[in-house]
Amino acid sequence: MRPLESIEFRARRVGRAWSVRLGLRRPVFVRDLQRLNDILAATALAGRYSMSGGLLLGWARDRRILTHDLYDADFTYFAEDAPAFESAAQALARAGFEPDVRYINNEGQPVEYRFRRHGAQFEFFALWRVEDRVRYFMYDGPDELVCERADQELVLFWFLDRNWLKPIDHDAALTANYGDWRTPRRDWYFGDAGTVIRRHLARYADEKWDGAAGQAARS
Repeated sequence: MRPLESIEFRARRVGRAWSVRLGLRRPVFVRDLQRLNDILAATALAGRYSMSGGLLLGWARDRRILTHDLYDADFTYFAEDAPAFESAAQALARAGFEPDVRYINNEGQPVEYRFRRHGAQFEFFALWRVEDRVRYFMYDGPDELVCERADQELVLFWFLDRNWLKPIDHDAALTANYGDWRTPRRDWYFGDAGTVIRRHLARYADEKWDGAAGQAARS
């Protein structure tokens, strides 16, 4: 009879299996990000979107994608560039990035779009300029989160063998969102981000989105 595994041994075995899985996952995610970059470089959205969230945090902290962020990529673009996003979304869809859902804010504006590819999600958040700040929206269960951070110039940086855009003072941007971003925190939750200025019940549920033109956020 095969002896029962100890809890400690089983945990180590599961941990090794998960490490192997993540090791296989990383190159797939990197290739998909490179593909996304190459596709968008040939669209009107080139030079008009920037990297944000965990991807930017990974670059700033470790110069690599964070292990717990291998299934999620966040980008932003200004709502005034909605026509450029519309055409870019169609190009991404043709290249195998499947349009998934979009979120509508309480004013009826589409504010977030999600694509899926190889099990990962690629999200684009629309930004609105409000005086010297930018406003965007996130969704946490039934709640709409209104978020703001300082409006910054965008600059190029090199990551994953490609050029991307980021806020010129990424330290300030990351600090506004994460607080002490240099120290890893396993308990950090996006709903507690420092950029959240208001939380209220969302009027609209997320909806399926097919990538068709004419559906993107406008100022």
